[in-house]
Amino acid sequence: MSRSTIFYVCPTPNGSWSVFGSSIAPALSTFDARSAAMEYACGVAGKVPLSEVQVFGWNGSVEEYRASASPPQPAVRPASGRPSGDVDFSVAKEALK
Repeated sequence: MSRSTIFYVCPTPNGSWSVFGSSIAPALSTFDARSAAMEYACGVAGKVPLSEVQVFGWNGSVEEYRASASPPQPAVRPASGRPSGDVDFSVAKEALK
């Protein structure tokens, strides 16, 4: 099973909000408003399968939690010789004769 990537939104001592990745030591970005930091973190997390966003408050506890619901999808290979999305009904028509 895959592990999720966690993005943290944390307040800083100077009153701004920073977004950190689970394996990234320096902040990905810093914002003046909590809402802007949340929007950025959710946007980044939406591009990463099995990710989550945890928002910490000034007291150090998690105030909000969001998880992405889309695990990576397996690649679908089209039938050889046909572009993806085309359906060949000739086999079904032959079977019904």
